[in-house]
Amino acid sequence: MMRRLARKLEESLGGQVVGYVGTYIAFALFLELNRAVSPSFKYSGWLPFASIGNLLAIAFFLLASYWWWDVAAGRAWPKPRWFTSLSGSCTLVVILSTGLALSFGRQVVATLMLRSGAILAAILVDLCMRKQIAARAWAAAVLSIASVAVAIPGGSFGDYRPFLFVLVLANVVAYAIRYRLMTQFGRGAREERKRYCVEEQVVATPGWLAAMLLGCLVASFFQEGHAPRPLGGLLRGLLLEAPQLGELPWLFPLLVGIFMAGTGVFGTLIMLYPRENVYGATLSRAGAIVGTYVGVLLAAPMADVFNILVFPGASVRVPTLWEAGGAVLGVAAMVILSWPIRTKARLRHTAASAADGEVAAKTP
Repeated sequence: MMRRLARKLEESLGGQVVGYVGTYIAFALFLELNRAVSPSFKYSGWLPFASIGNLLAIAFFLLASYWWWDVAAGRAWPKPRWFTSLSGSCTLVVILSTGLALSFGRQVVATLMLRSGAILAAILVDLCMRKQIAARAWAAAVLSIASVAVAIPGGSFGDYRPFLFVLVLANVVAYAIRYRLMTQFGRGAREERKRYCVEEQVVATPGWLAAMLLGCLVASFFQEGHAPRPLGGLLRGLLLEAPQLGELPWLFPLLVGIFMAGTGVFGTLIMLYPRENVYGATLSRAGAIVGTYVGVLLAAPMADVFNILVFPGASVRVPTLWEAGGAVLGVAAMVILSWPIRTKARLRHTAASAADGEVAAKTP
């Protein structure tokens, strides 16, 4: 069953978009609940457990869908090529910079900044490679970037604002390299896109877990308060203030990592869609904006229930009107880009129905 589902996923851009938005809603929901119940959230204490959940989910999907064996081609494991190794390393930078940025600010605003930076990277790569950008892709990109300007007044990052901009810059550079490599090597036939996705995950997923182990090792050499901020907060979160196995809150970052695996697979497939970079980047990044807003909105009533039953003091700030405005612009960007997909599907359905009618009319 998983293999048939994965097969349909390879061929359906609409299914990839739906899967991406759905997993992003769940990712944002559990991330916000984790923020509400875990005091170590602001120190990135959720990242190690999330890396474990991500590894488990990616391994399960690749094995159950047979993508692992399809790409391995008789070997024990897929062997990444030089460009997928580089692209996977950039994916690791995206994962770490995204995780840290979401720890130090409001989730909706941080997501808007990160995703709009990714769209800017796509525009720059397409312009440098002299690729033609469709008018609707330009319009959707402008709407997505404008969503940041609308939502920024609702953000609060405190002492971490300079660090956040460093993370956004690292995110943009990593995405630019990925887009450049995907354009040259990844947007071929369906099997090539699948191979690219799998090889990229083979590098990025264990790399995230290794980075967390290294971070914990480095943290063990620092006493609390002796490392400069925000490095000190990160190190305290990785080792000193991470949730322990005996505490229930560790379940939330584990779930965050599991659904983050879904966003990684779906997002990569969308970006590998054989169109200009701006098209795939805006479609997936706008989906992330919408998914984040919906997830945070759903987390608010659930946190109230946790406050009563399990975790006293748990609460989630409802998104502001500014953030809602940014989400609306994200929805508009998705509608602009998805409209041609729906139109083409409707035309194909009409043509198929007409052909069936002609066959039936000719049958005696």
